[in-house]
Amino acid sequence: MVSHTSLRGRGTEQLTVSSSSVGLASIPTGAKRALIVPKTAGVYVNNDGNAATTSMWLLAADAVLDLSDANYELANLRFLRESSTDSTLQIMYWS
Repeated sequence: MVSHTSLRGRGTEQLTVSSSSVGLASIPTGAKRALIVPKTAGVYVNNDGNAATTSMWLLAADAVLDLSDANYELANLRFLRESSTDSTLQIMYWS
């Protein structure tokens, strides 16, 4: 995280990512920043609001997607599991 930025915690979420592209389910009001970690399996990520596919950017299991350094359109993120194993995203939100 950027040390000169004052972040206000907005909550957490766990989201199962399976064989259909999904977006973040419970973005708290005012949240524009997040840390996202896929557990058990990697996920493909798309950031333009369209469905994630296997040709997208791959975020490996236990890697950290750090979206805490600016304001993001979190509602545009979409995720798809990498393999036949579902993944659980652990998400922390900030404003």
